Amino acid sequence: MSAKSKSAAILFVDDDPTVLEAIRRTLATESFDVLTVSSADDALGTLASRPIDVIVSDESMPRMTGGELLAIAAERYPDVLRIMLTGRPSLESAQHAINVCRVYRYLTKPIDPAELPAILREAIKKRKRIAMTNERELERLSVRERDVLRLISRGLRVKDTAERLGVSPHTVRNHLKSIFRKLDAHSQAELVVRFGPKGT
Repeated sequence: MSAKSKSAAILFVDDDPTVLEAIRRTLATESFDVLTVSSADDALGTLASRPIDVIVSDESMPRMTGGELLAIAAERYPDVLRIMLTGRPSLESAQHAINVCRVYRYLTKPIDPAELPAILREAIKKRKRIAMTNERELERLSVRERDVLRLISRGLRVKDTAERLGVSPHTVRNHLKSIFRKLDAHSQAELVVRFGPKGT
């Protein structure tokens, strides 16, 4: 894996070392913190160990496909923007990338080196807009509602959240009703996706 201390962190995942080397050369003069790994397992390890703004994964990889990787990333790290890169585009692959992985972009190989920096800059801008939107939304909540959201969005049940906060489950449910209304959310699962790990 390679990395430089720059600005936005972008993680590239591809089992072809020549592709990763080409990406490093293409982005050498850009103000990105470029990290490269050759497997989905290494990518998950990187996501767990440090903040990542954008992940770009090849679709066709051994053991775990890019689609499977990005689906996991979408669940565990919903604030990380996801981009799929594939040399064999198909309707089925595109639908999975959009509906399950919730990708920002679905790109086909070979990608024009002149276009990649612009695509990444737009992705980073979108990532920042999402973060700012989440912050503004959280400002609508009371301190106790934020406490409830923090625990619920990490997967805790109402009963467990109540025990952690020293209140009744009924009180937690009332806070949830207020949170749903203020954040225009409809379920606890939606809160996990929007404000889950690394979100609050």
